[in-house]
This record gives sequence, structure tokens and C-alpha cells, in this order.
Amino acid sequence: MSENNRFGIDPTAWAKFDPNLRRAIASKKAAPTVELPVMIALNVPTESMGGSQGASGREARRQQAQERQVAFEREAALLVHELEQRGAHNIQLFWINQTVSGRMALPALEVAGRREEVRRIVLAVRQKVTAS
Repeated sequence: MSENNRFGIDPTAWAKFDPNLRRAIASKKAAPTVELPVMIALNVPTESMGGSQGASGREARRQQAQERQVAFEREAALLVHELEQRGAHNIQLFWINQTVSGRMALPALEVAGRREEVRRIVLAVRQKVTAS
């Protein structure tokens, strides 16, 4: 078990947490019930993302985008259901970049991290961007 993994989170899940999420979990103020804002990146197979045949131009791109959105929502449905069962809320799907966001505590984070289609889980915090 990693030295900062004080709650004994499954090593497969822990490996998918970004450093900022790991630090937030390792914090002395953290508890298993603390909800954190996160973004979950998925590996959705491209063959399941659809692909229009026959149409051309703008209509083809619109149809292909719609098919990809539906395919992503279908692929993410079981994950979303499991997250909701473990108290996650404010869940949003972003099909273009294949991510799921929401607020969730450790039980939901660990379940997500164990799933094969989950690539990475990052702490979703606002950061100031400055131009130089």
C-alpha cells in the first residue's frame, strides 16, 4: 500500500488517481465521507463510438457526432449507475473528451478506479490562468 494511501484504497484504483487527488485524500482533514469534485477520463473503444455511412458534409458530421454521443452515454451508463449507488452526485457526461465529472466520496472513487474503462481520475479544482 502506498504511504499516503491511509484509507487502504485498492492499489489499482489508487494508481489511477492524479497527484492532487492523492494529496487531498491523504490530507489530515480528509475522511472517507468527504466529497471531492473529480473528473474521470474513460477509455471508450472507438469501434463503439459509431460512424455514419452514406451522408456527406455537414449533415454527416452532425449525424456522426450524435451517434458518438449516444455511444458514449451507453458506454458510461453502468459507471454512472455505480457512482450514484455510492452517493455521487452532480454527475455530468462529456462525450467529446470522454469524461465524467461529479462530486463523490471515497467509496465511489474506489469503484470508479477499479473499472477497466477508467483511465484516470483527477481532482477538478479551478485554477487561475495568467497570460505572460
